[in-house]
Amino acid sequence: MFGGLDETFKETNNLYILHCFRNPLVLFEPKISGIPPSPRQMATMNFNKILNYITLYGGKSINQVFGDLFVLDIMNFQWINVNLFGGSIKKGITGHCSSIINDKLFIFGGCDENNKYINAKILCVDLDLFKNKKLAKVYEYAMSVLTDNPKDKTAINVLELMKEGVDLPPDIYPFLQLDN
Repeated sequence: MFGGLDETFKETNNLYILHCFRNPLVLFEPKISGIPPSPRQMATMNFNKILNYITLYGGKSINQVFGDLFVLDIMNFQWINVNLFGGSIKKGITGHCSSIINDKLFIFGGCDENNKYINAKILCVDLDLFKNKKLAKVYEYAMSVLTDNPKDKTAINVLELMKEGVDLPPDIYPFLQLDN
């Protein structure tokens, strides 16, 4: 668990690990090297079991909405600030959702620095370059969602994602309409 608000409602950048397979549960704060992310709340964290790291993206403090990406190398307990390029991810997003599929971090929803909802876009951060160069390329895709309204036949446009070689979970295909 990272950040959030303390008992005085001030943002923190504390990192805690919860051992949930112990009785009783054990919560501890590990010693981490590297420069930590700024104190924040409403960020997302995702674990990548293939590369054995945790990503931390976005969030906000009282004065700022973040558009940065950090990786926590859990083998060495070290924070690494990832240099992002491409796309519009550097504007900052808070209150969003994210998920990792293979070496791609997908970010969607949330609010910008003016507390306005982000347009229906999916940001895809390609973490493949991170392995060797500590870089990540950002792609931006338009998105819309299927509804129960028969007049509204829009869906997530995944054609571009598929062209980029992103493997989507098979259970998503019945919900998609691909537009050329």
